[in-house]
Amino acid sequence: VIAENTVINLQTGLGKTLVAVSVLDHYLTSQPTKKVLFAVPTRVLVEQQAEYCRENAAARPCRVAELSGRAMDSWNQRDWDACLHDHEVLVGTPEVFRRALVNGSFMQVSQFSLLIFDECHNATGNSAMAGIMRDGVWPAWHSKKVERCRPRVLGLTASFLNGSAEDVEGKRGQLEALLDCSLFCPPSLPEVQDKSFINVRWFPDARLRSEHVAALLKPLLDKLLDSLKLPVTESHKVLNRAVHVLVELGLKGLVVYYNQVLLPQFQHHVGALQTPRQPLSFVREDQLRHLDVPDFSSKVTVLLQLVSGLMREGAEENPSYKGIVFVERIALTTALKHILNAHFQQAAERWQAGACAGSSAQTDADREGELERFKKGQAQVLVCTAALEEGVDVSECSFVVRFSSFGTTKSHIQGAGRARQSNAQVFYFENDAEAEEAKANRISQVARDDSLRLSQEERARRMENRQVSGVYPWRGLDGSTVINLFNCKQIVFEYCSKVLAQPLKPEALMHYEEEQVRTYPPTSRKYLECFEYPSPEGLVGVTLAQVNRHWGNVSLDDVLDAEQKKKMTSRKRDDCRFLYVVAIDMRERSYLDRHNRPSQDALLRTKLAIPTLPLPDRVNIRNKCGDGSRQAGRP
Repeated sequence: VIAENTVINLQTGLGKTLVAVSVLDHYLTSQPTKKVLFAVPTRVLVEQQAEYCRENAAARPCRVAELSGRAMDSWNQRDWDACLHDHEVLVGTPEVFRRALVNGSFMQVSQFSLLIFDECHNATGNSAMAGIMRDGVWPAWHSKKVERCRPRVLGLTASFLNGSAEDVEGKRGQLEALLDCSLFCPPSLPEVQDKSFINVRWFPDARLRSEHVAALLKPLLDKLLDSLKLPVTESHKVLNRAVHVLVELGLKGLVVYYNQVLLPQFQHHVGALQTPRQPLSFVREDQLRHLDVPDFSSKVTVLLQLVSGLMREGAEENPSYKGIVFVERIALTTALKHILNAHFQQAAERWQAGACAGSSAQTDADREGELERFKKGQAQVLVCTAALEEGVDVSECSFVVRFSSFGTTKSHIQGAGRARQSNAQVFYFENDAEAEEAKANRISQVARDDSLRLSQEERARRMENRQVSGVYPWRGLDGSTVINLFNCKQIVFEYCSKVLAQPLKPEALMHYEEEQVRTYPPTSRKYLECFEYPSPEGLVGVTLAQVNRHWGNVSLDDVLDAEQKKKMTSRKRDDCRFLYVVAIDMRERSYLDRHNRPSQDALLRTKLAIPTLPLPDRVNIRNKCGDGSRQAGRP
């Protein structure tokens, strides 16, 4: 690890973070004037890994910054300079570091001796982690100024593969090339191979088919929203979540979901808008009997029997016996938690269930509270989404239940990694345990095959320099700040919102042309003809003719690699191509400063030149884990 850039592929719970801190200690000692960047995939992990560094780093005290959340978007050069001056280690989410290194050039790669990427399998395609390397680190490495003092790169993962288990060897090579690392996977330890993987049999309910349930619920939801007179955006998503809860859990699950998640949000918005109507009240099962669906799905009935049996048997031998139930969607977490607790109470058992999800669905305080209850044994069963698959330090579990289906072998490996007690059991309701283990073993074999390791020369060759001088990417005069196809949309839309001092719908600034291709069957083509953005001089238009002149004969295929293009639809490619030129126009007119943020002149004078752009009222019913009243405040 000290000798070369390395990705450590090591099973969950065997000390990857401890290795990272040991390497961190070495570089803080050997290069004391430089810093360490530690990128972790989620806000949940920032605090955990930062605290681990403080407690385990040899340097005392080890000053560690925690960097995540929207507040970071407003940081300026002074803030970043102070952060680097006051801390040795910066732990943050990849997007925070991508913005600082690429969009704004508030930090330079040369300021760091070590770059750590936790859960580095996430460095694929156009992810923020990949963007740090491709748009921040690679160009710096090609610079003669950084060539002699490149920071070391360390990747950490339990499974190098992210996505389907196809072309496993090729995906290993892609990760090694992107991070400029050699992958190292130590031999398996016999004592960590004692898990058992078990398929759970259950039979779907004929009355709980998705299409049938959707037809039952849609009229009810439409009638409710119409009576509330709330301008709910994307009401189809509210319906889809309710349908999923009813199909997976049955009528009692739907009632809990409405009463605990939807109703508090409806009440909040009705009160805020002062909509005249009768007070909203809780729904009871008997009010929905006409739907003719079972109280419990057969699937959740089997789950209740399974968990009760496991707890009853396991708690006799181990008072701290506990387990996790993974679900696919956030909507299931609260309802399933309540169903489990009601079942435990009815059975006169002392057990309790908790629920956790990612930062977008649950407040940090609620999540930390639930995790703390689980660690202390106050809750013995934790219902959670995939947000807890990666890295989160949950207490060692004796069983894991995969209640929902999952699509990647990574989920199998990391979810099973939560079960760390000896002779732990992992149960599958949807996926086939044997097939998932076979794929995991295949990935493990590829990880240990040293013959697949890319040489340093091959990695360097794959660091394709797809720059086209004068066309792509655009760089400031000092060569640091970058505008490219993956940050231009963010730069443009944030500029428009900030200079107008209001939220806005980007569609209001985008003018499309539509031309008929044929009369029958009706066929037309639609394309972006002009983008008008606000400025101190009024609206400035960038036309398709200007965009085409900038790109000339250069196509997006000339500047993007296969991984970057993989998830870009034709519409997204066209929009990014256009907005890239818009961002350059803003920069060349000095409406953007050298950090790709609105200039002071643009901020001060645009509001006077452009009238307020009115927006329609809207209500956003959020996808939540927990009591909906506590986070209903955002429209």
